[in-house]
Amino acid sequence: MVTENKISVLLFFAVLLFLSCNRNFNSTSLVVLGANPKKHYCPLDKRQYEQSSLTVLRMHGKVKTIKETTFSIDVYDKQESLVVAHDEYDDFLLQNEGSKEDLYQMIASGVFKKSTIFGDELTNNNWMLFFDKQGNRIRKNYYNNDDSIVKKITFDFDTLNNLVSQRQKSNIEYENYHIQWLLDENDNEIKETYSINDDVIYDKITLYNRDGYKSRVEYKYYSKDSINTQKETLKYKYEYNNVGLLVKEKKLSRNNFVKSSKEYLYKSNGVLLKESKYNSNEKLNSVKKFAQNNKGHTVIFRDKISNESYKNKYDNSGNLIAIRHNTLSFKSKKTNFKYVFDKFNNWTCKIEFVNNIPQSITERQISYY
Repeated sequence: MVTENKISVLLFFAVLLFLSCNRNFNSTSLVVLGANPKKHYCPLDKRQYEQSSLTVLRMHGKVKTIKETTFSIDVYDKQESLVVAHDEYDDFLLQNEGSKEDLYQMIASGVFKKSTIFGDELTNNNWMLFFDKQGNRIRKNYYNNDDSIVKKITFDFDTLNNLVSQRQKSNIEYENYHIQWLLDENDNEIKETYSINDDVIYDKITLYNRDGYKSRVEYKYYSKDSINTQKETLKYKYEYNNVGLLVKEKKLSRNNFVKSSKEYLYKSNGVLLKESKYNSNEKLNSVKKFAQNNKGHTVIFRDKISNESYKNKYDNSGNLIAIRHNTLSFKSKKTNFKYVFDKFNNWTCKIEFVNNIPQSITERQISYY
């Protein structure tokens, strides 16, 4: 078993790596359980999510741009010789009969260095966000490993600062999409049109009840040849309790056949406690239970059917610092995150550890107005 001293040494070298992070890089926050919208009865739709992105990312100050790149980690000794490469951890354990003790010792006595960009070009680990002075996301660029642009997303707003259009231009033709939103006088989304290369793929129509809550959503899918040829229709119906919390959601076919449904249970303070999902035969598919801390972050997520669970830990600023993941296939997987922050308390360097083994380092470059 790894001793506390060895773990302390490991964390010491993690701090050294933080200090070696190039402050001219940056990255956005991980998409994790916890960034829940305040109104639990109606999850953020795509338009609202994009519009509130600075809030979702928990950024401070008048942010102008964010550049994020995630790298793999190699371990070197003090003589600058490679000890363990980022893609050799598993091979090392196999060759040494799974001796994590030796691997931890090698990591703890070495020096971390960033290697190649983590993953591949499809994992989008190299990108840049642009914001206007109102904090709206106006553009997002994705880059190849050589920093050439592979795709670009632009966002357009109306005179009332509502997001009304999102367009992506990509080197891959089928990724060239355009989303347009039509709003009512209360700024509620009533129609979403999704197109690829100017061919309409679907229209999404949203209706609201007398209290202003979303009551029905209908997707109309079209064939590629003509918008007049309707291919399929999907419908969603929503039911609320007397305080406006969503308690039931049904997914219906064109003929109103129930394809699946969800039921929601809340605490007395309106915080989501349980989500139950049923298939078309009303058989229970999953039961997800949630627990939140006093800042609204999901700290426990558990699926009773699959026996899968997550337990999250956050720092005082709401940054995720630990995840414990349990499934039937493995007993426990623990992920930890270590950060370096700038003067605005936005993180500029993050290291990810899985079961105490370094996996990646993410660097951010943040500019401000």
